[in-house]
Amino acid sequence: MNTLPLRKLGTALVVLCVAMTASLAWAEGPRYQIVKSDNGTLWRLNTETGEIAMCKAEGARMVCASSGGAIEKSTLSASDLEAAQDERRAKKRMETSQTLDKMVDVFERLLDVAKKHQKSIDGETAPPIGDVVKP
Repeated sequence: MNTLPLRKLGTALVVLCVAMTASLAWAEGPRYQIVKSDNGTLWRLNTETGEIAMCKAEGARMVCASSGGAIEKSTLSASDLEAAQDERRAKKRMETSQTLDKMVDVFERLLDVAKKHQKSIDGETAPPIGDVVKP
């Protein structure tokens, strides 16, 4: 039995399937978009993942540094992200307030020391050296 026609048919089906797959992929649009900036740097955008890579042309090849490890898709909703940002801002405000309170406390103690020494200059007794001023 001659199997040559079956082989040709099988090869034709494989080629047809590959061609159809390639045409479907192309119909969705190219996976990568290449953009050249004014300074000659090439940028490659992966349209499927959103990954951006900076590339350099070296002869006929492009050498790219990928940002794939830096990309992390968020699983949080917009309202969750806003709530987290509000929480970070509130924490920062509280830390700033605590720092300002400490600074005011230090300045009040310094003012008390200055007042005691001013009284000694005005003729009243000076506090002993090394006296700790407590708030």
